[in-house]
Amino acid sequence: MKKLTLMLVILAFGVCQVALAGGLSRIAATGTTDIGLGSDPDGPKFPHNLGSKLQLRQFQLLDSNNYLEIGMEAMGPKFGYKDSRRQEFTSKDMIHILPAVSYARKLGDDMVWGVDIHTNFGIGASFKDIWYGMDSRTLVSGTYIKPYLSKQLTDKLSIGAGPVLVMSMMNWSGPFDINRVPLPIRVDMQTIGFGYGFQIGAMYQVTDQVAVGMNYLSKVTVDLRGHCSVNAGISVRDNVKLKYEFPEKLDFSVGYQPRADWLLVAQLTYFGYSETSLNTAQVHFDKLPIVKLVSLNWQDNIAINVGASHVINERWTVGGGVTYMNKAITKTADFMTPDANGWAVGGRVKYSPTDSFSVITSLSYGWGLNEVYGREISTKVATAGVSACWKF
Repeated sequence: MKKLTLMLVILAFGVCQVALAGGLSRIAATGTTDIGLGSDPDGPKFPHNLGSKLQLRQFQLLDSNNYLEIGMEAMGPKFGYKDSRRQEFTSKDMIHILPAVSYARKLGDDMVWGVDIHTNFGIGASFKDIWYGMDSRTLVSGTYIKPYLSKQLTDKLSIGAGPVLVMSMMNWSGPFDINRVPLPIRVDMQTIGFGYGFQIGAMYQVTDQVAVGMNYLSKVTVDLRGHCSVNAGISVRDNVKLKYEFPEKLDFSVGYQPRADWLLVAQLTYFGYSETSLNTAQVHFDKLPIVKLVSLNWQDNIAINVGASHVINERWTVGGGVTYMNKAITKTADFMTPDANGWAVGGRVKYSPTDSFSVITSLSYGWGLNEVYGREISTKVATAGVSACWKF
C-alpha cells in the first residue's frame, strides 16, 4: 500500500512536468471519460464530482479494492489571428501531450479515497513574425493534483472533499508592450510555481433513474518564480516573481439512466475568472527598477456539456456529446492570450477484454471565433485520447 502511494506521488510530478510542455486552448481536451463524451453507464455518472466517486465502489471496483486509470491525450490547437492592422497570422503547428492519472481505493462499504491528476486550465499559442520580426509564444497552465475522500451518508446522498495542489507554469515570449501596444523590445520569461486550494462535492440520487450533483473547486493562488531576458540591442537577464490566481469552478450536473445500458448526462459549469488577479498580473524584477503590469481583464464564463452513452454488450461501450463554452477574454484577447466562444463535439469507445481491464479511446474537435476591438481570433482544436483502466 505504501509503495503504491509513493508510486502515485512520483508519477504525479512526472505528469506535471510533461503536461507543461506546451500551451492549451481553453476549448480544451475533456479526458477519455467525461460528460462531454457521454460518461459511462457502468461508472460514475459525473466523473469529476466527488459525490459520484462512490459509484466506483458500486460499479467499477466490484470485488476489487483498487481502481487505476492512466491515460494521455494528444491535442493539436490551431489559431488564426487578424490584428488591428488587418494583417493575418496562423499559429505554428504544435502537438501537446497531456497525461492524466486517476486512482481510487475502497474503504469498507460506504467510503472511497483516491487522487485525480490532470491539467485543469490552460491557454497559449505560438505565432511567427508577429511584430518587428519577432516570434511569440505564450503558456499559462495549471496541473491539478486532487486527493479526495468520498462517503455515502444515506442510500441517496454521497459527499466528498479534499485538498488541491496546483503546479503552474507561465511562459511569455514576444514583444514587450505598454498597455498592449507592442514595442521593438523582446522579452523571454519562464516561471514555475505551486499553490493549493480545496474541492467539495455531493451527489443525490433523486430516483432510481435520476441523479443530480454539485461540485466546487476553489480558486488557487500560485507563487511563480523564474527568470527573464530583455533584449533591446543589448540583453539583460533578471529574476522575476509574480502571483497568479486560477479561478473557482462550480459544476451543476444531472443524469438520467432510463435503463442499465443507457445514460444521458448534462452539466453547467461556472468559471469565476473576474474574481481573481487575472484582471491585472504584476511581474516584479530583482534588478530592473520596474514592475510590469499585465492587464488581462477576464470575465466570468460558463460551459455547457451534454452527452449520451450506451453499453452495447459486456465488452463494448460507446458515447458522445457536445460542449459549448463562451469566452472569458472580452477586452485583451490577442496573439498572446487567444480565446473564443467555442463548440466541441466528441466521441469515445470503451473495450473491456476482461472484467478487470479496459481500454478507452476518444476523439474530439472544437472550434470558435472571437472578435474584439478590431482584432479577430479563430480557434480549431483536434484531440485524440487513450487510457487504460485496471481493477485489482
